[in-house]
Amino acid sequence: MLKLSLFLPWLAIASDKAASTAGPTASHRDIDVCTTENSIHGIKQCSDRSSSGIIAADNHNNETHDFWGIGGVQHMQNALVYHGSSTPVEERDVLKIRGLIPWGYLPLNLQIQRCMEQFQRKSSPLEKYLYLQSIQDVDETLYYALLVSHTAEIMPIVYTPTVGEACMQFSSAVYRGTPRGLYLSLHDRGQIRSILNHIHPSKSNITTIVVTDGERILGLGDLGVNGMPIPIGKLALYTACAGIHPSHVLPVHIDVGTNNQALVQDPYYLGLRHPRERGTIYDELITEFFQGMLTHEKINHRSLIVLNNVEDSMIKYEKSFSHLFSFT
Repeated sequence: MLKLSLFLPWLAIASDKAASTAGPTASHRDIDVCTTENSIHGIKQCSDRSSSGIIAADNHNNETHDFWGIGGVQHMQNALVYHGSSTPVEERDVLKIRGLIPWGYLPLNLQIQRCMEQFQRKSSPLEKYLYLQSIQDVDETLYYALLVSHTAEIMPIVYTPTVGEACMQFSSAVYRGTPRGLYLSLHDRGQIRSILNHIHPSKSNITTIVVTDGERILGLGDLGVNGMPIPIGKLALYTACAGIHPSHVLPVHIDVGTNNQALVQDPYYLGLRHPRERGTIYDELITEFFQGMLTHEKINHRSLIVLNNVEDSMIKYEKSFSHLFSFT
């Protein structure tokens, strides 16, 4: 049976043998890490999800993130470990989700097939984008399984060219209140350190950060906070194509205003409604941001920070933080 465990090295799946010889609280320690040896686009044949479930694993640091012991609703709210109807029936009592989802069980390969049928019925690229985002919000394993197994069809939806339309309609139609990424603004000066404490609890040892201030987005001009789909989409590709664990990535938007008057006048616009700040206040905010990146316990202090079409004045921080930077 097809098992996308994935072509991504961060999924660890307990074997059925271990599950049959140990109790549900012990068997998850005996795991078979399923990876592809040649290409992340290959499909590895692995055992189906066992009664010990899936543990998020970081092969580089030999860490496992054990999410057992939490309440069922809390488990369902963590898209990194929740698998919906792909959770084996015998595992649902342990996870305290029995009765919270329908009884039927769908293995991952059928979930992929089911989702692709729905995806292909969508009438526009933006509808397909929104559909994929709804999956990512709930089950990131399924989301990345779709992206890796149907890369040619889905990549143009997750990133260019469709992400441009998603940016244009971010405030009015795309943003769903999902806690994905970090939004910083001029009003957050002096509080960046404490705001970093608010990063989603599923994030740890963050190694890859994509930052934008939304000024120049795909030739569309100044989109302000509406540029956030760029870091989100870029990091999705980093996970799918480079195998970076999604708990180790962070999209960031730094809101310093916008010179786009159409956005300022848009009643749905979610960003600051004033001209871009380019002076001392901007410099203070950016300095505080990078200092926070170097000192916060959730962030690997050798993280790669990718600057995506940022304000030119941010580039001057390259000398102070040269080991962190990549420009795209």
